Amino acid sequence: MQEQDILSRIRKEENAAFQLLYKFYFPTIQKYILQNSGTIADAEDIFQESLISLIHKSRDPAFVLSASLKTYLFAISKNLWLKKLRDKKEASHENMEEFDTMDESFADNEEPSLVEKITELMHVLSAGCVKVLHQFYWLNQPIEAIMMMSGYKNKHSVSTLKNKCLTTIRKLANK
Repeated sequence: MQEQDILSRIRKEENAAFQLLYKFYFPTIQKYILQNSGTIADAEDIFQESLISLIHKSRDPAFVLSASLKTYLFAISKNLWLKKLRDKKEASHENMEEFDTMDESFADNEEPSLVEKITELMHVLSAGCVKVLHQFYWLNQPIEAIMMMSGYKNKHSVSTLKNKCLTTIRKLANK
């Protein structure tokens, strides 16, 4: 299959096109990220972000692919990964300064934090719920992207699952 065919299928948001991209291009990106202080999960996240970028760009009628899809996705992934590494480095320095100035009485607080409560509730949910909520709220991925990456048939399925998961969390939180 030629790259222009794949690109037109991406514009139509066909799952088969995304499966081809994963099959042929993900291993190269995964190898790069693993060789540069990353994990397999990091590689999957970066590749998904790259695909989302490609989807958004491909919707622009003026978009012309001036390189191969592999080169294009690799360049986006590399830039995203380097940005993530820079952000991690900056965040670790900021967190250390924040930790050094933290009031010690805070550590004595026995009230569970909101993060701890949410984490506890997430362990009760199904893996599908956790995945959808994580992608939507923590990774800020649009419903359409979650649908394509997770293999759901339509946006309504993802929205319904997300809402059912939130309802479950609310019920558990109010117990």
